[in-house]
Amino acid sequence: MNTEGVLVERRLVPRLYISLYFTYQFQLSGSEETYEGRAILKDISVRGLYFFSETAPKLKSGDVATFVFNFPQSEFDPFLVNQIKGTAVVKRIEPPTEESSRYGIVVEFLEGPVFREAENNQSYS
Repeated sequence: MNTEGVLVERRLVPRLYISLYFTYQFQLSGSEETYEGRAILKDISVRGLYFFSETAPKLKSGDVATFVFNFPQSEFDPFLVNQIKGTAVVKRIEPPTEESSRYGIVVEFLEGPVFREAENNQSYS
């Protein structure tokens, strides 16, 4: 808030608020092991993502990992990009609450993101 009581948006990059199911994979820096999960997108910008994971993530704040986010192919626009890949740092992990059993995860891209069509398009229900 500024001195006149007006809310001021401080974000440098616009954010898109959307609810969309997707799957994700990640590999922690320095590790050969790949983890995956299902999630719901909360919001996205070119600087990062905020999503809700259905299971406890094998991540903690400060972890750096290479992420691949796979979104369902659009039946309305088959040429729409449905994969995002990039290296990101985990900024925050929110534990489940009484209202939601999901974990909130915020990642900030360090490299990328690269938007592309996934090699094997999937549909999620």
